[in-house]
Amino acid sequence: MWITICSQRVACVPVVDNYVRQHHQKCGIDSPFSVSMTIKDDRLGTLNMINEPLTEGIADAALRREVSQPIGSEWKDKRFNLNKGYSFWLSRIPVRMFLGCGLPNTLSHSDKGKMYDCALLLQANTNMLFYHSHGEEKPLTVPKLADRLGMSINRCYDFVQHMCDLRVMARDNGRLYINPCYFFRGRYLSWHLYRLFEQDLESVLPDWVVARYNGDIHA
Repeated sequence: MWITICSQRVACVPVVDNYVRQHHQKCGIDSPFSVSMTIKDDRLGTLNMINEPLTEGIADAALRREVSQPIGSEWKDKRFNLNKGYSFWLSRIPVRMFLGCGLPNTLSHSDKGKMYDCALLLQANTNMLFYHSHGEEKPLTVPKLADRLGMSINRCYDFVQHMCDLRVMARDNGRLYINPCYFFRGRYLSWHLYRLFEQDLESVLPDWVVARYNGDIHA
């Protein structure tokens, strides 16, 4: 799901609420604030709200209102096949794993568990570890990662270094990325991510894909 306010695309409902709070802090709680807003959702399609008084929680309320409407039988039939069952999904951009590309056997079960927790912190399409702060997505630092993994900061530095030595992770400009061979959140493999893990990706990608990443657009 994504939301557009006055032609400015924002990420999600919490960001809309932060947008409202910033306006109230700047102009006062009673300041009129009417905008046009578009919500796009995989389940609901497009919701247009024109010149609505924007208040905290309005995007969430709009979604709840639409979700409460009856779902058409055609949509249900596409999602639920009588022979195969329900087309199961919980997130528009899931974290994916690939058979045949398991984590290195040298990793302990404890470290594999930590990598699973890290995979839940991936930013969509970049595979960067991130966190939300005041409605923004920011790179996850090692101290913040240590807090999420329940480790000391020194042990977390050792863990990250070990993962980088095995090319399960990579550092770039102070940011942490996970090798998409093991966990990938997104649809398209960016040039940046390819360059970070080129050595591993070249062995699993088709030759023509590798050629295109290396400049042969006619491959």
